[in-house]
Amino acid sequence: LRGLKNWDFPIEERMMLDVSVLRDGKQIYTNMGLNDAVIREGPISHVIHLKVFSDGKHLADIAGDGAIIATPTGSTAYSLSAGGPVVEPVAQILTLTPICTHNMRFSSYVLSPDRTLTVSFERNGRKPIFLFVDESRAFPLHSNDIVQIRRSRYLTRLAHLSEKSFCEVFAQKMLPGGFQS
Repeated sequence: LRGLKNWDFPIEERMMLDVSVLRDGKQIYTNMGLNDAVIREGPISHVIHLKVFSDGKHLADIAGDGAIIATPTGSTAYSLSAGGPVVEPVAQILTLTPICTHNMRFSSYVLSPDRTLTVSFERNGRKPIFLFVDESRAFPLHSNDIVQIRRSRYLTRLAHLSEKSFCEVFAQKMLPGGFQS
């Protein structure tokens, strides 16, 4: 606590996401997130078909419940439970993880933070598709909307008050049996 009293503690910088939606060529939504951007169906599950591009080049087709684009900070939340990788929070990468995909060979992509990901879809039946940024209020997507996700120029700065490493904290919180110190 002496370090806290004297403001003598390390600061971790965490990358963030800029998320926008284009409709008919016009930007109609913007948001910033620390953890993730999620595109998924409404309250009743049904298969949706997403096309994902990285810097304009086709990356993946996802047929399933949706997709999660996460920062390292968000990697140990929804993305991890959907089968995504654990990423050290101070790393500088993006992850793309499908949600309950129908292609069992596709788990996740780990991408450079310099990539701009775009996700598009055509209406898949009558059920709505939504965009969530850090589980914010659901933004309803329309057919042919384009969702763009990129690293934000802004960072979140967090005080690192524990002497435990990320690996120790992760093991203690998330792994069976936890970490014993």
